[in-house]
Amino acid sequence: MDNKHFIAIGKIVFETPGFSWNIPHNHFIVNKTASGLFEATNLELILDSAGNSVEESAQTLARLTANYVMEIMIKRRGHDELVEAVDTGAMEDYWREYRKIEVELSRTKRDISHNLDRL
Repeated sequence: MDNKHFIAIGKIVFETPGFSWNIPHNHFIVNKTASGLFEATNLELILDSAGNSVEESAQTLARLTANYVMEIMIKRRGHDELVEAVDTGAMEDYWREYRKIEVELSRTKRDISHNLDRL
């Protein structure tokens, strides 16, 4: 984590009309690299994307995540495979950073949890 400079967090919210199942929200964190690129990382599914802006990296990650989830749910083993993907401690350092940022944002009522609740 020493070489990471986290500057943003977010959630990917899935709506699944027409399906008998839901997908939980996915969380992501964005790192600004020394080269100026932005890396967005999905904390549940351990997926990464890069872009020239926070928005570009987040949008690319959202598309990648949606494609990955739909592939698993429709063509593979569904929720059983999702459980396997999230049942790891590999992302604990990223989660720690995510939680710290979320609490800092709550100081000024900008935390994601409450903003999503208001929507």
